[in-house]
Amino acid sequence: YIMSQMAGAVMAAYFLKILFPDAVSTVYLGTCTLGEGVVFWKAALIECVVTFLFVFTIYATAVDKRTSKLLAGVAIGLVFLFGVSVSTTISGGALNPVRVFGPAVVSDHFDYHYVWWVGPVSGAVAAGFLYGKVFKQKSEEKKLL
Repeated sequence: YIMSQMAGAVMAAYFLKILFPDAVSTVYLGTCTLGEGVVFWKAALIECVVTFLFVFTIYATAVDKRTSKLLAGVAIGLVFLFGVSVSTTISGGALNPVRVFGPAVVSDHFDYHYVWWVGPVSGAVAAGFLYGKVFKQKSEEKKLL
């Protein structure tokens, strides 16, 4: 799945390069960059936090069998919008390392590229771990009682 997503991101970036050749030198085909004066660890931290909130919302609304799925899409979309809005000026608001990978490969712009892998991956893992170990277990314990 991850390899397919990466291949798709690279193909999409090549398509963008064909459509907008000047975008390679001006905005690196939309790859994320650090905000002015932002150090790498702050960008990684904001990516971690907003990705944590995004993935946690997915687990709480779409994955958890105890919840109604009626508004899951709205909740997930709003949290994603919030995450991108909050993090855009700091880290570019990726919330997905592959979103940065495709344009970086095609534009050959890898400055601080690890930020968009370390931040979102650690945030997603933390959200999955917390939801699985704390929130999901508590609901299963209540069912047994």
